[in-house]
Amino acid sequence: ITQADVDNYSRADMFHTIGLAERGYYGADAAKNCRLKLATYRRIISKLREHYPAAPLLVGTWDFRVYWQWPPERVRAFVDTLDPKNTIILDYISDLPEGNRNLFTQWGVVGRFPWMFGIFHAYEAHNDMRGNYPQLYDRLPIAAADPMCKGLFMWAENSHQDTLMLDYFPAMGWDPSQYRLESFLPDFCRRRYGAEKAPAMLALWRKMEPILPSDSWHICYDPTVLYGDYPAAYANVLAAHYCELNDRRLRYYRDRVKTLAPLRKGMASLLSDLAALDWANADEWTQRDCLDMARAVLGRLLEGDVARIGLAIEERRHLPPESAAARKSAANDAVRRPLAALRKRLGLLADMLAASPEFSLYDSLQRIRAAGPSNPNFERTLKRNSNNDYCRSQIYELVRHVNERQFAVLSDFLEKAMAAEDGFSGWEKREAELGELLAAPAGAFDARPLSEMAPDCAAAFARLPAALRSVDAD
Repeated sequence: ITQADVDNYSRADMFHTIGLAERGYYGADAAKNCRLKLATYRRIISKLREHYPAAPLLVGTWDFRVYWQWPPERVRAFVDTLDPKNTIILDYISDLPEGNRNLFTQWGVVGRFPWMFGIFHAYEAHNDMRGNYPQLYDRLPIAAADPMCKGLFMWAENSHQDTLMLDYFPAMGWDPSQYRLESFLPDFCRRRYGAEKAPAMLALWRKMEPILPSDSWHICYDPTVLYGDYPAAYANVLAAHYCELNDRRLRYYRDRVKTLAPLRKGMASLLSDLAALDWANADEWTQRDCLDMARAVLGRLLEGDVARIGLAIEERRHLPPESAAARKSAANDAVRRPLAALRKRLGLLADMLAASPEFSLYDSLQRIRAAGPSNPNFERTLKRNSNNDYCRSQIYELVRHVNERQFAVLSDFLEKAMAAEDGFSGWEKREAELGELLAAPAGAFDARPLSEMAPDCAAAFARLPAALRSVDAD
């Protein structure tokens, strides 16, 4: 396959491999899996050198994030088997939180083996602004000072995700001295909006700055590490978020509430400023970036709502059936309040997404059809590629026609549980029951043509200031 690609499409200038990546063929036997992966790397490199002895090989570090299979000492041993004359370690997990316990600083590459500093930004489902900026602040200077660091690399999995990071990270390759956002943002605003508009936009970005690292990209299967849900729980509505209230999930929910608490005042202020913007006369970049700020804030608030709902359910389900009516009523209201807030905010997020065709699956389908012939079943493929447990994100048709209806289902399910004498008895065993109910809106979406769900973008854009004014950040 590689040779066919070289012969017909590309050139043999440089190659890239991640071996077997996260795939394991020996179950939980980390040692056996590692031996197989090392053997695979050896075979790949041997075959490459047989045909292209001088071509540089980039060895991706995606698998190394699974640190209980690839602890730092194992990575160091692997690096020692590679030839520094024609191999570069392509590290795109350079910004991982410390909890992952496997970083380039532990692999023996700094100062002695060619490597690249990179980030895996977005994933399919993260199409809102975020970023591990605190980690970048700590580690970019190490890369900048290391002559063995051959450049910067970004792996992004969707097209409209994070304007700031897409500008910031490549810029660090040319001038890493401006690696802190407080020094980077003024020039960014001048370049993007022009000298006249830059001060007003800089003021908005200053308010956005502390919100950005309040969520990061993440997938982590280690139960000892505190990580959130992927995709975000307001986009991928799973029964487990509310029934499987184990220690790890509850710790995460408490952490979300704690992390977002000091940011809520700033988020309210930013939303107020965005509502006051002259949207009709703003230029394209201003409209795009301000809408991105607004939907990122909504995403954080919705994550907080999910956490509050989960914590309230945990308290309510442990009330004995014989508890006083007043105590039950107070606990029930503690469940209803964040659920009502979430449903309102989710509707407002859908209103905001409707304001731009960029967030519409139907618009994407129309543009694809206009570009040339497509498979008659492609619409179904497009919907299923977005409506799944890996890719659900801020897409108008999904938020409006799946997520909103799923939270209505959850609300009804909880009301019935609260009304019943023993509605929370064996709560964790009701996960399958709730899961079946939540699946119905997703199935209905799959069966319905996108043309019937398409947004009226012009009308939604006209209502955008009112939508922004309606958001409560408490």
